[in-house]
Amino acid sequence: MKNAILAISISLALSGCAYLQSVSTTTIPAERQNKVSTERSRFIVLGFNFNNDFVNEMAEDLAEKCPGGKVQGILTKHESVVYFPLLFHSVRVKAEGYCVGANKDGRS
Repeated sequence: MKNAILAISISLALSGCAYLQSVSTTTIPAERQNKVSTERSRFIVLGFNFNNDFVNEMAEDLAEKCPGGKVQGILTKHESVVYFPLLFHSVRVKAEGYCVGANKDGRS
């Protein structure tokens, strides 16, 4: 009986999974030639996450990839990846959209 409990405990401690927490999108534009995207992640230990400032940089990243235009049709995905339950996991946020109103060289 002890071996079975130990085996179950070890398998739970060493298992991991990934799941999608939320998805959101804005209105998708008719002009969809220039796709831009960015991704940020944060590794979290024991569930202690004291700030989410890493997400704020994503809007700046998308704007930099679309000089002279604006990003529309933004799709965001918030995912969690659990490496060892209750010990280590990461949060990953992805955003992608379409650069509208700018030429390929960045001029509108």
